[in-house]
Amino acid sequence: MKYSPISQITVRGTWGKGFRAPNPAEYSHAASAYLLGEYADSMLCPSSNANPYIPAYNLNYPVLPTAGDVASFCNCPAAFVQGTNPALQPERSTNYTIGAIFSPVDKVNLSVDFWDIKVSNLIVSPSEFSALPFPPAPVLNARTGPVTLPVLQANGSSVLENFPEGEPIYSLSSYENAGEIHVNGIDTDLNTHFDIGNIGRITASLNWSHEFLWDMSSCYAGQCATVYLAGTHGPTGISGDTGNPKDRAVFTLAWDKGPWDMTWTLNYTGHYDLTDPSTGITTCAEAVDASFGTKFLTGVFPEQYCTVKHFTDVNLYVAYAFSDHFSVQGSVVNVFNTPPPVDIQTYGNSALSYNPSLAQDGAIGTFFNLGFKYKF
Repeated sequence: MKYSPISQITVRGTWGKGFRAPNPAEYSHAASAYLLGEYADSMLCPSSNANPYIPAYNLNYPVLPTAGDVASFCNCPAAFVQGTNPALQPERSTNYTIGAIFSPVDKVNLSVDFWDIKVSNLIVSPSEFSALPFPPAPVLNARTGPVTLPVLQANGSSVLENFPEGEPIYSLSSYENAGEIHVNGIDTDLNTHFDIGNIGRITASLNWSHEFLWDMSSCYAGQCATVYLAGTHGPTGISGDTGNPKDRAVFTLAWDKGPWDMTWTLNYTGHYDLTDPSTGITTCAEAVDASFGTKFLTGVFPEQYCTVKHFTDVNLYVAYAFSDHFSVQGSVVNVFNTPPPVDIQTYGNSALSYNPSLAQDGAIGTFFNLGFKYKF
């Protein structure tokens, strides 16, 4: 729908429905194996009072072994095999936008659009979202069979005991249709250009996107829950722990005159905190403990890192055309060598504590490119 009551104003809107069919990796005969953090095995480390496979995000991690435990299985790698589910149904979506375009004066254009998307019948792996009541997926914990292992005693010694089911090998789970995602926000675009006589032509644009909400909900066995993830680190089970900032913006300022072409670009990614309510991590202390284990279990943690600060970098592009056939161009990425903000929660790069999905240019630093183009 589009309507222009006067030449300076245009109102527009869209509405649509969609679906995503399950792919072969989700419904066919396939599987993938992976490691995810560490856990305490409830059978061989009964003091953990935990399920057979719990990711490192669980606050019971790490577990200090006590009498009755096989110490090595109170803190061991978690191996998973993600299976498929032939009974999966398609995901369904409904979306709409409504906005307006304003041209108050010649060569100035402003558009503002509100957008809203709902996705239902989500295809998820329930183990990734411990804070939501998903239906239990079929789970098989594969074990080695009978084995003899040393069990810790109260006096600190160990005694060998037989365990008929043996050591854990991996946990198998499948995909399920469950839950709903609801996101909405506003996009703003401002564009203008001016011809300034002998100075040349100047073009400027600003693109800004703000996320109002990013909610995930589910119901099972009479229990319903919703987690609010905008501005947090979640949902790690979908985004790969990349962070979910509410604001992003790009500002460009270009100048061209004759053979010269120059463009400055400013990229802005807003701040977000360390929490992920979809996995039950709702405070900074919980997020830090989940990332570092015993390092901050005393409650003393670096509060200055509870919020991952915004990241802004500036890029420059310059080109000069010597003729219609030959031109030279160069660019500088991250002109001011802005470092990436500290993100101690992400597993994308835990060694250097920055988020490579959002701030890779900051980690690389100032980077130069130079090239030429010749047309025959």
